[in-house]
Amino acid sequence: MGDLYSTYKFTEADKKELGAQFQNKDVVNQIITYSKEENWPVAINSLEKRLNARATMLRYHFYKVAVIGNKTILTLPPQKNRHMPYGFVPAGTMYMVIKSSSVKGL
Repeated sequence: MGDLYSTYKFTEADKKELGAQFQNKDVVNQIITYSKEENWPVAINSLEKRLNARATMLRYHFYKVAVIGNKTILTLPPQKNRHMPYGFVPAGTMYMVIKSSSVKGL
């Protein structure tokens, strides 16, 4: 959990790198917006809540969508996470920024 950047502020260089990887400004804007904890499901939208939900969070299905520097961006599609308990299911597109060394094998 210490390698999750829940309030990450994307730099201009990060935005440029994302733009080069996606070539779609709408996707880049979605990543920037929906990678912030305030846009996550209610059960994990603060550090305190996440600390109490570690085991449940490990049940999320996620996919790597981008790498910027030493950070990996994951998406957690709502349709792939309907199995999660109430309060954990993303209402829409959700992203997480994670230290790349923490997501080995993706």
